[in-house]
Amino acid sequence: MLIDLLDKDKNVITLVETTTPDSEMAYFQKMMPEITLWQKHVEPEQTAAEKLVTAQDSNVAILQDLLKQTDYEAIKYAEGVTTAAQFANLKAAREAWRTAINSIQGATTVEEINAVTYSTTIPTVG
Repeated sequence: MLIDLLDKDKNVITLVETTTPDSEMAYFQKMMPEITLWQKHVEPEQTAAEKLVTAQDSNVAILQDLLKQTDYEAIKYAEGVTTAAQFANLKAAREAWRTAINSIQGATTVEEINAVTYSTTIPTVG
């Protein structure tokens, strides 16, 4: 459990992780005499804007990772090592991932982001 250690004016001095706050409070109060109170730490709920940014960042990171994982095959195609027919499925997947990134980055709500669907399966080349 996370607890906030407070001074007499109820200002948070520090955040502590503990499993048994009641028995450890005597230790904290002895080591830090300014501590007079403690309370269970509560993380503030994310705002809608923060939730949007979190959802955008996590989804875009997944898609960018898929693009990075397939860059080698794209370079092989660009250099003529792989034929257009061999690269077709991966090319379509990469285009879909970029389209999804653009949709996610243009979203204004988390619901719009959740409506964007994409595959995380990497097609084989050849």
